[in-house]
Amino acid sequence: MKRFVSFWLAHTDEKTLISYLIKQQRPYHCAHPSKVYHFAKGKGCFAKTDKIDAKILASYGQQPEIVAQVPDSTAEIKMREISARKTQVKTLLGAERQRLKHIYMEPYVSRSIKRTIKQLQQELTYIQKQLEKVFAKDEGIEKKRLLLETVKGVGKEVSTTLITDLPELGGLSR
Repeated sequence: MKRFVSFWLAHTDEKTLISYLIKQQRPYHCAHPSKVYHFAKGKGCFAKTDKIDAKILASYGQQPEIVAQVPDSTAEIKMREISARKTQVKTLLGAERQRLKHIYMEPYVSRSIKRTIKQLQQELTYIQKQLEKVFAKDEGIEKKRLLLETVKGVGKEVSTTLITDLPELGGLSR
């Protein structure tokens, strides 16, 4: 019997469950809803109850082609969350800068936008420091980053983006 969790949930529930499984260092598999649906229909199961769903998911998880996903390290999870926040703040910063380009603007509004831009820039600096701390704590991530930076034109920003957005980088074969 396989020793991993196979499930299908709404996105918010999924994130909570995955977080728990990662903390417990338990492998898991996120089943695509349509694949489970067609699997159930192929088994001749047309009814839908919690008990039937549980049996179908258990049976689905027993298939040899279903492979458990090994949980990421906590450093990788932190790194991705901080990187996502960095992107969000950059988006907000860009929006505020666009607002300053209006032809006419009340002086108070202009000052308010400039204060917000200054605050967002400070937050961006703080987020970058937090990201650097995560990189410094994990030797494997830092090695990957330094290797990427040996490529001409790849600096800290690009290497950070590649590592956070493509966690499989360097871990897959052809």
